[in-house]
Amino acid sequence: MTLFHVIFGYPLQISRFACMRISRLQFIWSYILGILIDKKESAYSGTLEVWLINGRKMIHSPNANYSYDTLHRVFQKAIAQTDILVNPPQKVLILGFGGGSVYTILHKELQLSCHITGVDIDPALFELAETHFDIHASPSLNLHIADAVDFIRNTSESYDWIVIDLFIDNRVPDVFSGKDFMENVIRHLHPGGTLLMNFITSDAEGTALFEKALVHFPPEKTTVLKPLKHNRVIYYKK
Repeated sequence: MTLFHVIFGYPLQISRFACMRISRLQFIWSYILGILIDKKESAYSGTLEVWLINGRKMIHSPNANYSYDTLHRVFQKAIAQTDILVNPPQKVLILGFGGGSVYTILHKELQLSCHITGVDIDPALFELAETHFDIHASPSLNLHIADAVDFIRNTSESYDWIVIDLFIDNRVPDVFSGKDFMENVIRHLHPGGTLLMNFITSDAEGTALFEKALVHFPPEKTTVLKPLKHNRVIYYKK
């Protein structure tokens, strides 16, 4: 949020029909106040909002950033601590695709040529990703509207990288810290493959979920990354 937005507590809204193109005036105004350019109701996360702040679009749920703000920085910093440029992946699975932050980091910022499979239970996020970030299915990107538990249980594919960011608003559902889910995820990693899993640890409940997940990974192959103050990312090499 901008300083003006924090102090005065109200945004400038523009028509949904104007959100495809951002004028120069709107771009400049986003550095002063921030502009709410789109809203979409989600059956899972409540109202999703697309904001233009400091010249950049980002997606927010009621209590968390879903793409292109703090979440984007979490994965930028976490991925920078891996061996991805030395051993670039060919096949990547993103569980919790959201608005496409991890996809953007891999394909557009690092310019990797890997094939990406993105899974998200919420079709509203895929719609916002396409409308505002020009992210859609292509030969290098498969998108699936599915529950991550069901997808990882039923897929026959294996991957070089699996990135997990499975939140409903600002909380990781308990099932994603459980033994069955973790064993299925690891089973679908190629030997030598990489897993990254993000948690918010700003309170006792979030910390407990992170610690519950961490016990499923052998310590000698696992590093806990701390990309931002209240985020912990499990970095596991199979």
